[in-house]
Amino acid sequence: MELDPQSEENLWNLYTMYGASPRSLFLYADRPTLYDEIVTREIYSPSPDTLRGLLVSADKATNTSHFLVTTGPLADDRTRPEGKLTSVYVFARFCELVLLNRVEVLKDFYEALHLTPTTACSAGMVFEHRAHQFLREGRILDLLSMHQYIYTNTRYTTRML
Repeated sequence: MELDPQSEENLWNLYTMYGASPRSLFLYADRPTLYDEIVTREIYSPSPDTLRGLLVSADKATNTSHFLVTTGPLADDRTRPEGKLTSVYVFARFCELVLLNRVEVLKDFYEALHLTPTTACSAGMVFEHRAHQFLREGRILDLLSMHQYIYTNTRYTTRML
């Protein structure tokens, strides 16, 4: 497949922003705005509980949108499936559009995901999304105790302890 430089840049953007699958990279390299429209539509499809269920029970996720969740083998046990959010960007869009960045919903989402190794990667994305919200607000984060406070301290002045 011969690509022009613009399509190559589109391929890179689709992969880095959306975690696009190879099939999607091939199909949408010359139409990245269409890919964004499809992702936005797919974001509205699952409820937070449905998306969490797809990630927690990756072996039962047969009707999963590859625009939101990818399934692959666990790194340390290739016989067990691992469901992952496709990218931090897609999860951030899900938070903004569906969860409306509600702290309690994010907390519940994180709590359900961080308990098992099969969803640790997605839990990390939730954690990263919330930490970035704090940083955009100009907060200073103490990394050693951040986990303890990141979802409980919503009324915060200047520094997390």
